[in-house]
Amino acid sequence: MALLLPCLLTGCREEFHDCPVPVGTVHYSCDPTIVNTVMGQDDHVTLETPGGYVRCHDVSRKPGDASWGVGGLLLVHGIFDVNAYYAYDLTCPYCYQSQGGAVHQIDINSTRPEARCSSCESVFSGVFSGSTAATAGPANSDQLPLRKYRATMVGDRLVVTN
Repeated sequence: MALLLPCLLTGCREEFHDCPVPVGTVHYSCDPTIVNTVMGQDDHVTLETPGGYVRCHDVSRKPGDASWGVGGLLLVHGIFDVNAYYAYDLTCPYCYQSQGGAVHQIDINSTRPEARCSSCESVFSGVFSGSTAATAGPANSDQLPLRKYRATMVGDRLVVTN
């Protein structure tokens, strides 16, 4: 029994790595019904509908004193909990760590509800349910999660902070 105790305490524990992307300053507020238009993303999916998303990364469209973290923000409307919104830094954690702070932005896969880094091919399949974990690619191998920020509806505005 004494020989099994160390194994039980350490061997079955899931190893967790923190996101290497630093916690960027984030304060942003938007109206989910128009933010896609404001950001110039008039896609068929909008942040106001479940499964919708918007990428906030074009500095020329940044309002006033808004701060968008390290590489911009990915805002998503939950699929399973339609009242939930999630916010992530657009910076790929693997590329940031392996390339000395390089900012390679993730994007939403056009054929699946997942985020993907086109540079290293890391995939983050749970972004529409609040998960930061990588599910494929080198970020998955190194267990590097996305940087997540708080996203809360306050009245008719989505407020994102860190």
